[in-house]
Amino acid sequence: MRIITTTFTSILLLFLFNNSFAQLSPYDAAKAIGRGINMGNTLDAPKYEGEWAPKAEEYYFDAYKEAGFQSVRIPITWDVRVSKTAPYEVDPEFMDRVEQVVDWGLERDLIVIMNCHHDDWLKDDYSEANIARFEAIWTQISDRFHTKSDSLLFEALNEPHGLTIAQAADANQRALDIIRIKNPTRNVIIGGNGWTAIKDLLTMPIPKNDDHLIGYFHTYDPWDFSSAEVMKTWGTTSEKNYISGEFQKAKDWSIQNRIPVIISEFGAVHDTDYNSRMRHYAHYVEESLSRGISFMAWDDGGWYEIYQRGAKKWHETKDILIYNTNKTPTNLIVTMNPDSTVMMEWENRNTSDAKLRIERKLHDEFEIIDEIDPTSTSYNDVLVEPGDIYQYRISQIVDEKLIISYPQKVDLKQYVREPYGGTSITIPGILEAENFDKGGQNFTYYDNEAENQGGAYREEGVDIEERKDGGFHVGYLEVDEWMEYSVNVAKAGNYTFTTLVAAQEKGGKFQLSASKSNLKTSVDIPSTNSWENTTEVNADIYLEEGEQILRITILKTPAFNIDKLVFAEKVDIPTSLEDELSNVQALIYPNPFSSSFTLRFSEDTDHGKSIEIYNVVGNVVSVEQVKGAQATITLEQVPEGVYFVKYQSNGRDYVKKIIKK
Repeated sequence: MRIITTTFTSILLLFLFNNSFAQLSPYDAAKAIGRGINMGNTLDAPKYEGEWAPKAEEYYFDAYKEAGFQSVRIPITWDVRVSKTAPYEVDPEFMDRVEQVVDWGLERDLIVIMNCHHDDWLKDDYSEANIARFEAIWTQISDRFHTKSDSLLFEALNEPHGLTIAQAADANQRALDIIRIKNPTRNVIIGGNGWTAIKDLLTMPIPKNDDHLIGYFHTYDPWDFSSAEVMKTWGTTSEKNYISGEFQKAKDWSIQNRIPVIISEFGAVHDTDYNSRMRHYAHYVEESLSRGISFMAWDDGGWYEIYQRGAKKWHETKDILIYNTNKTPTNLIVTMNPDSTVMMEWENRNTSDAKLRIERKLHDEFEIIDEIDPTSTSYNDVLVEPGDIYQYRISQIVDEKLIISYPQKVDLKQYVREPYGGTSITIPGILEAENFDKGGQNFTYYDNEAENQGGAYREEGVDIEERKDGGFHVGYLEVDEWMEYSVNVAKAGNYTFTTLVAAQEKGGKFQLSASKSNLKTSVDIPSTNSWENTTEVNADIYLEEGEQILRITILKTPAFNIDKLVFAEKVDIPTSLEDELSNVQALIYPNPFSSSFTLRFSEDTDHGKSIEIYNVVGNVVSVEQVKGAQATITLEQVPEGVYFVKYQSNGRDYVKKIIKK
């Protein structure tokens, strides 16, 4: 009887001991993962720890905790640490090492995930022998770690590329069957086949009769950007919307299957465009938070490094992962003004009355340089020096919590503005769209793609195509792209500018702004049913006299092409020819004309001896001599259309538009 009682008591105590820690539901566990990080390329190096990245140290976990991370994923590759024949014993020293590293995380109240990571021997050959070896590994993991707290989660298999959907599901089920023997309520993380992308999650067969599952997915979309396979920028509205749509698919799957989901890998390599990479991390964080999906950024101690293990320092991405939210300022743009000051612009997303703190980094750390009104959407930093590289971000205390926007960088070293061709464009005159100033991205132009998609004329990122009728135009235009031009305005006044544009569809719009007067004019684009055939669109703008910068900014699509802008003084309609001559240096009449027109100068005008007449593509169609104050110009040989007369008056060049009908 005593034996029976003792045996029963032992069984009861064993049952209670095995289940005393497993209290977290899958939803509680997924929520507890929160903002997490990977300790990659460490225990998952294929041959030995330290092969790919520095060995794990206990202080890493202090750093993770102090930074504000809530979870750590510890990828583990078992292959060379496990015998090749039955009973497939794991090297005891390696198992001790794994437990030591796992305990470092658990002792600091972090959620810890351990897995089978780069075990490609199974993924490349899903044979009976390899399946038995896989099962033996999970048997030993399950036995060794079954007494750990429920803050330890198991991940069955990382990225089973090479396995079919059925094989990946079979591997998940086999691992689960073994885990459940001694870990009946431990939360287990499972994913689809392939690279465990969101599309793989959606097709994953779900194990039945298991109430302690969490789904996972990885995404580095778009891969050509995040891997630096193609040097490009990232962050357009369409690019962000694509990522948002993918996250929504994962959330919908979670709701439909009543299984929480996490993203346990994402990131971008350091070789990508810095500003784009910051936007990329921030958007992933915001999409995760907005859908209640916990995240774990990939940190491999190398290309995707977040924590600098040797230096015990963090890269800027850490603050995005910890402090970025859906309430931080967004769409942050940092540019250099023509006067070498720095302009910040952004959008606000909360109604807090707390001051916005402008932070700047020149060397090691960000410093608060100013505090401004919370409704502000721009800031001009005048305390900068050409030749330095600055980073900017915006922080705020909202509901007693610190939130920080993603940073953006401006490199003053590369910003030396130079007019294309060496001299400023004269106004009145012709501004060719492709002749924007030299200087670089975010300074003299901004284009969403790093490459010239048109492949013509220049190597900068602005998309330029060669025209069939000669010359070039700027195309592939997208919202928020812009180009700047150094111009020299002959005198202050109102100017009419005629833009030659081509578009398959109407509805596009651009804005012309002038730095000296700070005035803006928008131009609506009609359809020409062609990318080549242009039409003229007229608008007016007031320009101050002298050197200044004109900027063309794309406001709306559908896309359109810009060939050139032709500027002419806007002249009020006079009551008589003498009245008109009193206001201008020269008079052209009749305009429109049929075969000839008269060019008349005022008596006190020192005019040039010849005039040039251009067609709308900038080709000279006639050069005429002027001997006195008046000349009649015959243009019978040219077809009907718009032309431009270039003449001199008192040492300055002027351009007037004429129309032949």
